[in-house]
Amino acid sequence: MNVVKNRVLSKKFPNTFKKVIYSGDFSWTNDKDLTVNLKNYIEEVNYVSLVKFSLHMIYGTKYKDITGGATYYINWNKSSVEGNHWFLNNTCKIKDIQNHEFARERRKKEKCKRSK
Repeated sequence: MNVVKNRVLSKKFPNTFKKVIYSGDFSWTNDKDLTVNLKNYIEEVNYVSLVKFSLHMIYGTKYKDITGGATYYINWNKSSVEGNHWFLNNTCKIKDIQNHEFARERRKKEKCKRSK
């Protein structure tokens, strides 16, 4: 959710949550059963808690950005280096959280540290 919010706030991406989420950049939105999965997920959790969490994330009132402002991320357990040359060549790592590497866009001529 942090990466989505950071993209909405960035001038380089669409300025709405819907446009960012459905831009095709997130594998979890490319799932043909996304609507069914979301419906099942919402039914499994307390709906009120989910709405409160979402509003806090959007308005930044309770949950802090744990990604350091990342606008990109990748799960290296589900991705290969060979299939992600754009990510490796155009982003700079901010931090790792569990199996995910969070990153921002690389500035011109900037050298960046990588975990891969």
